Amino acid sequence: MLQLKNIRWLILFAICVFGANNTYADHITGGEMYYQYVGMQNGNYMYRITCRLLMRCNSGRSFPNPIQISVFANETNARLTDIAVPLGDQTTISLGNTNPCISNPPEVCYEVARYYTDISLSPSAQGYTVAAQVNFRVNGLANLIFGASGIGATYIAEIPGAAAVDSGFVNNSAHFTGSDLVVVCANSPFNYSFSAVDPDGDELQYTFCAAYQTGTSGGGMNNAPPLAPPYPTVPYREGYDGNAPLGSKVLVDTKTGMVRGIAPETGYYVITVCVAEIRNGKVIATQRKDIQLNITGCTLAAALLSPAYQLCNESNEIRVENLSLSPLIQTYSWKLVNQQGSTVAISTNPTFTHKFSDTGLYRIHLNTNPGLPCPDSTAADVRYYPGFKVGFNYTGLCFRSVTRFQDITTTRYGAIGNRNWVLGEPANSQNLSQIAQPIITYLLEGTKAAFLRVENINGCVDSVSRSLTISKDPPLQIPFRDTLICLPDTLQLQVLGDGTFTWDAAPGIINGINTPTPRVAPLVTTWFRVTQQVDNCIGRDSIQVRVVNKVSLTAGYDSTICAGDTIQLRLTGNAIFHQWSPDVSLSTTNSVQPKVWPGTLTNYKVRATISNCVAEENFKITPVPYPQAEAGPDVAICYGNSVQLNAQHNGLRVEWSPPATLSNHLLSNPVASPLQTTRYTLLVYDNKGCPKTGIDFITVSVEPVIDLQVTTDTSVVVGQLLQLNATGAALYQWNPTTWISNPNSGNATFRFTTPYDELRYTLVGFNSAGCRDSAEISIRVFANGTSIFVPNAFTPNVDGLNETLKPTLAGMERLEYFRVFNRYGELVFTTTNPYQGWNGIWKGQKQASGHYVWMVQAIDYKGNVIKQKGSSMLLR
Repeated sequence: MLQLKNIRWLILFAICVFGANNTYADHITGGEMYYQYVGMQNGNYMYRITCRLLMRCNSGRSFPNPIQISVFANETNARLTDIAVPLGDQTTISLGNTNPCISNPPEVCYEVARYYTDISLSPSAQGYTVAAQVNFRVNGLANLIFGASGIGATYIAEIPGAAAVDSGFVNNSAHFTGSDLVVVCANSPFNYSFSAVDPDGDELQYTFCAAYQTGTSGGGMNNAPPLAPPYPTVPYREGYDGNAPLGSKVLVDTKTGMVRGIAPETGYYVITVCVAEIRNGKVIATQRKDIQLNITGCTLAAALLSPAYQLCNESNEIRVENLSLSPLIQTYSWKLVNQQGSTVAISTNPTFTHKFSDTGLYRIHLNTNPGLPCPDSTAADVRYYPGFKVGFNYTGLCFRSVTRFQDITTTRYGAIGNRNWVLGEPANSQNLSQIAQPIITYLLEGTKAAFLRVENINGCVDSVSRSLTISKDPPLQIPFRDTLICLPDTLQLQVLGDGTFTWDAAPGIINGINTPTPRVAPLVTTWFRVTQQVDNCIGRDSIQVRVVNKVSLTAGYDSTICAGDTIQLRLTGNAIFHQWSPDVSLSTTNSVQPKVWPGTLTNYKVRATISNCVAEENFKITPVPYPQAEAGPDVAICYGNSVQLNAQHNGLRVEWSPPATLSNHLLSNPVASPLQTTRYTLLVYDNKGCPKTGIDFITVSVEPVIDLQVTTDTSVVVGQLLQLNATGAALYQWNPTTWISNPNSGNATFRFTTPYDELRYTLVGFNSAGCRDSAEISIRVFANGTSIFVPNAFTPNVDGLNETLKPTLAGMERLEYFRVFNRYGELVFTTTNPYQGWNGIWKGQKQASGHYVWMVQAIDYKGNVIKQKGSSMLLR
């Protein structure tokens, strides 16, 4: 097996209480409290108390400072003292080298705090309890009932008194020594040591035990001292308790404190381990370690099988998979060996399957990753002995009378070796048995869960459980309590159960008055009463037989329905049995209210009977087609446009909805003008007998407005390559098409051979529905030679002309900067955007008319640096 002891496992702790400054402690994930005997002073015993807390790194929280620790006298649970203990020291621990055979390991890092205080206690027979509390555990504890995750926690250390042993007060508590840094993977095997040391050499014994609450309903802060003992335990959910906090697959070794097994699903689980200090054969004190164990979704690269497999029923095929789902497992090597040591089957598949041809005990071996990183191996027994089936019967369900059980287990190969009965009443001395036919006299009424586990000599094991009800009244079973006959019929009554039966004398009993099945022929409605006796239990019940002289039957009216619809037929009357015909489009042929859905006109007939009395009725159902409605195919329009709908139908009138965006919702062909995609419903009405409407739908999809964007006006020099970038459309079209590389591209390039004062291009953009938008751009083409033009004046007077001062770039690749200075040399404007200019405002104030100096630097299309400076007049 994989050396799990080499894997360090992440543990989360939950411990003491605490809190100055009204600090919540839901961030405290664990700890413990222990003490050291330091001597005597003035006739009292002195102890050094240590409280150790853990908190996740980077939680954003602080340890409580101080904490509250209280001491209680065990004789009376009286409070002796409350001590506010300041934070002693704080360190950080982390797990750096996670086992490489674990995939997806969690980050493991904790802040650790210790609190120290000395206490002085006078001699006492029963000793003392030192306690601290946390008002909130971490949220989301998987083994507690829903809504209980935030409840508080109480942690204690026990100081024994003279009644335990003579030297009880001279005691050092057991101190847990396991590492706090651990990784536990869900549904995988793990070991975690809760071992402790005892400086006094006392014998130590370990058990799981229930975690404590605070004694309150939770909530509040951590600055209050803990309440006095005794303390209530946390509410575990089904499948978990204090003795099995991680379920039935995880156990603690009572001698070593090693917790091992198969971990449950992912989540945080509160577990408490108690270690008893045993001196001279007597338990003198018990110390506790309460933790929140974090089980994560990591996986362990291990060969992991169930302890044993068996094919003891009828199947001869086994299917086995590795219980570890780690992605680090790359190869598998399976081998099945018989009792003689011969190999029966081998496989390299992830799943091993085999059909057995001979009975016997086999051994299946699994090797994972042989010759690769993270190898592992394991083996398990496989038993193939078909024909083993466990079962039992029982008789006698009367309270305080004997109930007898009988094992009816069958085994084809090998005799039965062991039986274990649990008969469902723990306090009863007859509850457990190992014989084939046990008996028990139940002491309490109610439902009992009887359980039988059987093992044959070949090792096949199976179990079965059954529920039985024990009552003072015998379980008299009556198939019917009320029935009906039609004169002059007779009827056989029937009851079920054990014991003897006696029917009260009544008019109409023909025979069988002392049997469970008498025959009766009453002339009027009569109650027949029966008494059942089983041992000392007596039960009584009765059956009513109603008598009529004919069948009454009333049917509904003939109906017209819409073709394809279902209608429920309804009868009234006193009949017991009904038979419908024909069996066409009929939900049932013997119901009082069957459902029908005929495709054509159909006449349904019903025959109602009470014994030999008969009545008949008819229903005629006429199906009429729904009105035809065709709204037409879905269409798409451009935003702001309209479309005419064209309904096809055979009705008298139509109605469209929603009507708000329709020209007339009562027309067959209204004009639809939606501003967003709309689904219109067409309803068609007629008067041909179908009361429902024909219905159809059409969706008018509204294409969004095209947001056509294109490069702003620009300038180039002759021979310079110019690329214009357009966005917002699916298709593009430039006009005119001269000097342009591709007139249908949104990223067209231009190269001019002649200078122009101004060239204007129009770009039209289309989306997938044909909707369009357009934009214009002006291009100036200068003669050969790159240059930068800055106007010598500008007039920011909001008349829309010459409003800003900005450079015009001819043959430039990009603008490095454009800067404007006032007469005092102060920078009033700067930009690297060639389309952005100065509007004559600086620091929110309009600047005065006058000359302003500018400086500009750009890179031309050949990569040369171009610099210029000058001045321009601001005119207001």
